[in-house]
Amino acid sequence: MPLNDAQAFIGYKNDADSYQAQVGLLQRMDTLQLNAAFLGDSITALVAANAEEYKQGYEQARDYYLDLVPRYVNELHRPSIEFPNLWGIIGGAALGGVLGYAIP
Repeated sequence: MPLNDAQAFIGYKNDADSYQAQVGLLQRMDTLQLNAAFLGDSITALVAANAEEYKQGYEQARDYYLDLVPRYVNELHRPSIEFPNLWGIIGGAALGGVLGYAIP
């Protein structure tokens, strides 16, 4: 076998090995790219779900606030000073008189 033919076969074998390694790397890159695309879609879906939940929570808080404010304003407009009834005054005076007489 001539020397040039042997070098050619060795070169072809090295090229084949190099191509096999490149195929393996390209397959791994393709898998990683597919995984990245899937994760990107998952992140997009999670962001959309998070935005929807935030919107619902905000609307519930706003509705609660809009319901609470008129009740609070009505409470502020109502008089809050309550005078004791007549029996409470008479009972307090009688208790004070008894205690004042009993304690020297």
